[in-house]
Order: sequence, then structure tokens, then C-alpha cells
Amino acid sequence: MSIEQHGIHVYPGQVWKDCDPRMDRRRVRVTRVEDGKAYCDVLAGGTRTRRTTKLRIRRMHPSGTGWRLIEEEAK
Repeated sequence: MSIEQHGIHVYPGQVWKDCDPRMDRRRVRVTRVEDGKAYCDVLAGGTRTRRTTKLRIRRMHPSGTGWRLIEEEAK
């Protein structure tokens, strides 16, 4: 698990939405967290695509170019 600057906990299983208006439907599911980065599967319409990406944890907060947490896996 990792904590970013705004106190948001980032861990595998979470789904995040891109806040950038140009990326209206972009969502990712976190698969692992290490070294200040979240490694994610890119989702399209709720299903996994073959694409993966990595995001800096410090960007994972709601802002114009950040990310918003939309779903958490039950613990």
C-alpha cells in the first residue's frame, strides 16, 4: 500500500478515473504499487484491455490533471 500527499491510500484492486476532460472515459484498475508508482490495467467499458500503464502516486488526487477514486475492492 502507498499513501499520496492528500492522504489517499492507493492499493491493488482500486479503480480510478482520469480527471482530464479530454480523457472522459479513461479508467484504470491498480494491479500493484511500488516505488511511488501505481501499475494499472486500462479499462474500457468496465472490461480489461491488453494495455497497462503506470501512474505517479502523487498525481492520484482529484484535480484538473489528476485522478479520482471511483471504486474500491472490498477488504
